[in-house]
Amino acid sequence: MVCRNCGNPLEDGVKFCTKCGQRVEMVAGANTEATGQVQNAFTEATMEVRETMEGVSEKVKKFPKGLLIAVAAIAVVLVVVLVNFKSISNTVNKLVSSEDKYYASVEKKEIKEMASNVADIYENSILEYSDYNNLSVDYGLEVELSEDAYEMLAAAIGADDGEPFSKMAIDFFLSFKGDVISADASATLGKTELISVNGVADLKKGEAYGTIEDLTSKYIGISFEEYTDMISEVMEQGDEFIKLLPDKKTVKSLLNRYMAVAVENIEGITEEKDTIKVGDIEQKCTAIRVRIKEKDLKNIAVAVLEEAKDDKELISLVSDFAVGIAKIGGEEEVDAKEFEEMFVEEIEAALESAKEAEEDSDDEESDDEDSDEIMVMNVWVNGKGEVIGREIIIDDETLFVYKMPEKGGKFAFKAVISSDGEEVILDGEGKKSSSSLSGEFSLEMKTQEYDWETETTTEKTVKFIDIAVDKFDTKKIKEGYTNGSFTFKLSDEFIEEADAGLAGAIIGDYQIKCDIKSGKDGGTVVLSLMDKEEMFAKLTVDTKIGSGKSASLPKGILVEDEEDIIEWAKTLEFDKFIKKLEKSGLPEEIVEQIEEACEELEDELSNY
Repeated sequence: MVCRNCGNPLEDGVKFCTKCGQRVEMVAGANTEATGQVQNAFTEATMEVRETMEGVSEKVKKFPKGLLIAVAAIAVVLVVVLVNFKSISNTVNKLVSSEDKYYASVEKKEIKEMASNVADIYENSILEYSDYNNLSVDYGLEVELSEDAYEMLAAAIGADDGEPFSKMAIDFFLSFKGDVISADASATLGKTELISVNGVADLKKGEAYGTIEDLTSKYIGISFEEYTDMISEVMEQGDEFIKLLPDKKTVKSLLNRYMAVAVENIEGITEEKDTIKVGDIEQKCTAIRVRIKEKDLKNIAVAVLEEAKDDKELISLVSDFAVGIAKIGGEEEVDAKEFEEMFVEEIEAALESAKEAEEDSDDEESDDEDSDEIMVMNVWVNGKGEVIGREIIIDDETLFVYKMPEKGGKFAFKAVISSDGEEVILDGEGKKSSSSLSGEFSLEMKTQEYDWETETTTEKTVKFIDIAVDKFDTKKIKEGYTNGSFTFKLSDEFIEEADAGLAGAIIGDYQIKCDIKSGKDGGTVVLSLMDKEEMFAKLTVDTKIGSGKSASLPKGILVEDEEDIIEWAKTLEFDKFIKKLEKSGLPEEIVEQIEEACEELEDELSNY
């Protein structure tokens, strides 16, 4: 039996709890042994929880009540700040910064991201594959045709059956390993490999051999020994040039630093509250107007040169590169220290000229604020300090503008490139989720047409391509890799405008779907010609990038004269090749034509 007030175990028959003094209520009926075990287990658990809670309660009681409220309030504020950190930091930045400094802070954030992206692309597309002495590339190209497509092909070449053409493939492998280059290639029709070739070249020995595996096991080779020294020199120069390339960190650092210096020295910034709208989506924002004058460009030139003259990273990079190039070109006597000093002197001379130009600009400054205006740029910034639109205006003409408002995971996008009164417009909307973007877009052309009879100019806009985007990876594209699905279709409006008649009606049913997946180790591109929802023809290009494959020169006939070529040609056996052609299902008339050509070659060789 236990006390119902505190859970203290009690002996049978007691009337008051020996621990808390509470009167004990008797429970009718005798407890069974099982009930007692359950009660004991419950009692132990209750006591443990109670002791824990009492300890916490005692600590809380000792804690000042006002401080408890303050801690709770701080916790709430922290949660709000973490959830809305970008918005709050941007608001604070706007409140404490001048318009010029706020604009610079916005652009520097954009520059930082851009510099990081450029550095990633530079590393992934150049540095990653710079070790061409240990590199391989495997290409696969496959064409798949629907029944309608291969029957059309069969009719075009005069074949009775087009099914063998339902799948055709070519594979090519190229490897660089030290001084050895090796390659393999094959062609397949359906499931039958028709023919394959391979070759190996040793750049140090100056020999290369190759063979057609399905016709002969004998290799034929050529010597280029007289060119090995030249090839070796070129390869060494290539290695030396690769060593001169800056690393990813340096590229990122230089881009970030000098572009930031540029935006810090632009004056004439104004801002106001604004709302941008594209389609059905609108978003409140801050519109920043940047008026770039000749004076700003001179200020930027001075600031950049001031930064450069003391920039050890830049000076060292340029000097090392110049000295390295000079040595590659055969100039061994190049003093790196002397060149570095000369480079600094050139920067200082340019800086003096820029300062003089800046002073002249101050003396000649016109009262007309717009007189020396070179460019106007409008930048739209959301509540998080992110650029969601940009417009570039020169001579009162908008050359480029894009806007991308977002709301609740949805976005709308419009970009316009203008020239001489004509515009190319990309317009659409969709959804964004994390780094994935999907939407429907259209590509339009706005032109001006002059009517000679009425002597009037009218504008005409024609939508010519509809574009569907699905799961486009916006994060990977910043690293230089494209991933996503894209569908292109000529618009009904364009087909009608082209007045293509029956051909236009047929074309209007077709669309091209492009599925792309790429990464560090290669990628796959699938181009599908779709007849409405059905695949008509498909081209798949698969690329794999890896380490080089070890290879050595095979034994074979080294060509020194015409007789060596004839000797190798006599080893060719066409029977196996012809059987493969027959097995593949090629039209009989095509196999017969190839067989006749092979027989003629054999007859020709028998004369030697």
